[in-house]
Amino acid sequence: MARRSRRGKGQKAFYILARCVKKRTVKDEGGEEGENTYVAGFRGVAVFALEQTEGEPVKPADPALAAWIDQLPLVDVARGWGLYVRVFSGQGARCYGKYYRRGIALGVENLSTWCHELVHAADDRLHGLEGGQRWDQEIIAELGGANSAGGAGF
Repeated sequence: MARRSRRGKGQKAFYILARCVKKRTVKDEGGEEGENTYVAGFRGVAVFALEQTEGEPVKPADPALAAWIDQLPLVDVARGWGLYVRVFSGQGARCYGKYYRRGIALGVENLSTWCHELVHAADDRLHGLEGGQRWDQEIIAELGGANSAGGAGF
């Protein structure tokens, strides 16, 4: 599988905490030596979203999902806005879909969810969205998503 290895120029990192693991030799009650691993602390590690990197595109895990994304109604509109469209494992997730300023991620193969997230993208382009789950933004996305799905004949 192809791998992106360089971050894009001017991209900002998101820092996570990584464990600092150390090993030490210890003696047990019988006097035998053994190795013990422990967490000695934490350090900050810079990470970047896949969309912030450059290089060869990463191949999708399942070609059927890539084909499903390519046949979504209005997917060309989203891509024309510069948004990526990808999938994630929705099993056990707290949501079925996500809109980010850079793209849309779908956790289910559902046209209603796709239309809902696409309306979030349109609303953000027109008016700007506030972060989090806001009732007014969700109502707009639900009604707009139902309207666009119905208008597309689904």
